[in-house]
Amino acid sequence: MQWADHYAAVYQVPRELVHSIIEIESDWRPRVISNKGAVGLMQLMPATALTFGVTNRFEIEQNIRGGVAYLKDFLAWYTKPRIYCGLEPDSGMKLDYFKEEETDANDHRTA
Repeated sequence: MQWADHYAAVYQVPRELVHSIIEIESDWRPRVISNKGAVGLMQLMPATALTFGVTNRFEIEQNIRGGVAYLKDFLAWYTKPRIYCGLEPDSGMKLDYFKEEETDANDHRTA
């Protein structure tokens, strides 16, 4: 639990969210393996582990660090500004676009 709280603070992710994900994904069992190959407390897949610098998915500290970093990345994806484009049906070739309201989403990988 100490690593969950530590990395929740480091990556500024609500600790309750981190605890809930661990509870649901692995029931706090660090050696659990899903039938799809996800491993550990945060149930990291090999590619996700590689992306977030996890070399041993069974190692509790690495698993939680990688999982919380991934969660931060996921949450940031939903808060950073994006531009959407699309063709309106039945409008010829009119292109419409809009930009979401900007929010402050800091890059978490520097933490």
